[in-house]
Amino acid sequence: MKKTLKTILAIPVVLALLLTGCSLDDPDHPTDLKAPTGDRIFANYVSIGNSLTAGFMDGGLIQSGQNDSYPYLIAQQIGFGDEFTQPWVAAPGIGSSLPSAPGQTAGVLHFDGASITVLDETASALVPTLLLAAAQPTPYHNLGVPGATLVDVFNTTSSANSYPGPNPFFDFINRYGLLYGSEERTATILNMAGTAPRDVTYETASMGWQAIAKGPTLLTVFIGNNDALGWATRGGDQSVVPLTDPSTFAQQFSDMLQLLAGGLVERTGFPPTIVIGNVAGVSSAPYFVPTATFTQLASGALGVPWTGGFDEAGASLVRFPALSTLTGPTTDITAEYTLTATEVTTATNTIAQYNGAIDLVAAGVNASGMAIVRVVDVNAILADIAAGTSAYGPLAGQHFMVALAQTGTVAAASQATLFSLDGLHPNNRGYAVVANAFIEEINDAADTDVADVDVASKVWDPTYSWYSPAVTKADDGGVAGLSARAAAQMDAVFR
Repeated sequence: MKKTLKTILAIPVVLALLLTGCSLDDPDHPTDLKAPTGDRIFANYVSIGNSLTAGFMDGGLIQSGQNDSYPYLIAQQIGFGDEFTQPWVAAPGIGSSLPSAPGQTAGVLHFDGASITVLDETASALVPTLLLAAAQPTPYHNLGVPGATLVDVFNTTSSANSYPGPNPFFDFINRYGLLYGSEERTATILNMAGTAPRDVTYETASMGWQAIAKGPTLLTVFIGNNDALGWATRGGDQSVVPLTDPSTFAQQFSDMLQLLAGGLVERTGFPPTIVIGNVAGVSSAPYFVPTATFTQLASGALGVPWTGGFDEAGASLVRFPALSTLTGPTTDITAEYTLTATEVTTATNTIAQYNGAIDLVAAGVNASGMAIVRVVDVNAILADIAAGTSAYGPLAGQHFMVALAQTGTVAAASQATLFSLDGLHPNNRGYAVVANAFIEEINDAADTDVADVDVASKVWDPTYSWYSPAVTKADDGGVAGLSARAAAQMDAVFR
C-alpha cells in the first residue's frame, strides 16, 4: 500500500485515545463515544465498493439497473431515497470499449430472442452525454466503482492510478477532472482532538476519503471481490491479473476499515455504523460454467453435439464467453477460458482467508468502539443460491441461457434466475436479495425494524423491450446463444 496511506493509518488510533483523554500508554478501551442508535443512523447513508455496489448489470451501468443497486434499495427502505445520489447513466448504458473498436463504447447486453448481444453502442467521444448527474457539486452517496479492488479504496483518484490498470469508471464516479482545484467543493474534517481543522478536497480524495467527507451515520462496504475475480476471469493467469495474496489483503482491509472508522469519528464526532459484505466464491457465479453444463450449452448453440475438448488438463469450470469461440463441433477451448480443479481450490482457499481476515478486522474495530460493525456473509448466501437449495428456487443461481433451456420461455427464465446476462452480477431481483441481507445486519446493529425489499415485485427484462433501436445478433456475428461482440464485452469486465 502506498506510503501516504501507511503514514495516515495511525491517525484513527491516536485520535481515539485523545478523544477520551487516554494516553498512548493506556491500553484500556480506546473510546466510549456514543454512536447513534435506532432510526437516527439513517440520517446520512453512503456506500462504497465495486460493481456490485454500483448496480452494474448485464455487462454495464445503466439507469434501469442502477435503480435497483443494493444501496439504492436500502436507501428507499430506510427513508433516505430522496437524498441518495448515484452517477446515473442513460441508455444504452456504459459497458466497455475494446481495443478492436476504441472509438465505440458498448452499452449493456440484451437478449434478442436468439442470442445475447450488445443493446447498442455510443461513440466514445459522446459517452459524457450519457452521464445524467455529472454536474452534482458534491460526491455521490453511491461511490461504487466497477472493477475497483481493495487497494483502490484509499489510493485511486482516476484511471491514471487505478489498480491493476487504467479503469475509466473512476473518471466519472470519482470525477477527479471535474473537481480539481475547486475550493468551494472542499469538505472540512473537524479534528476533535482540539487542533486546527483539516481540509480534504474531493479531487485529492479517493472513494474512501470522499465517503468520509460525506460524513455518513451509516456506511455499507462491499469490496474485495475483484481481488480474486480479476484473476479468475483471466483463466487463473497470474501474469495477467494477479490474485491478491491473503496476507496483503488482510493488511489492506485492516488499513481501510481503521481509516474509515477513525476518519468518520473525526468527521462527525461519533462512531458510525458500518456494514460489510464479504467475498463470494467464484463457483457461485454462473459466469463460471461446469464443464458438463458447458457441453450442453455448446451443443445447443451449434445445433449438433459438441465433441470438442479443453486444452487445459483437468478443466473444471469454463468461462461463459468461451461459447462464442466455437466454430464447429470439434472446437477445443483454450486454457484462458478454463479453471482447473486446482485453480478452483486455490480461489476457494484464498477467498476463505480473505473472509477470515474481514471477520477478524471487523471484530477488532467493533470492539475498539470506533464503529459499530457487522459483516454480511454474502459468500454463504450465494453458495446456497448456486447449490439450488435457497428459497429462491433451483434455477436462481443458473445463467439465464441455462434457465431458458430449462423453462422454455424468456419470462419464466428471467424470473427464475437472480443473475444478469453477464453471469457475474445480479439482476434486479438478485440485488434485492443482496439488499435484504444488508438490511438484516443493519437491523441487528441498530435495533431497528427496516422492512425487506419485496423480491417478488422486482422484474428483470433481459430483452430491454423498451429500448429502440436494438442491435441484433446478425450485427455482431458469433454463434447462436452468444454474439462475438457480447462475449468480448463480458470478457472485458475486469480489464
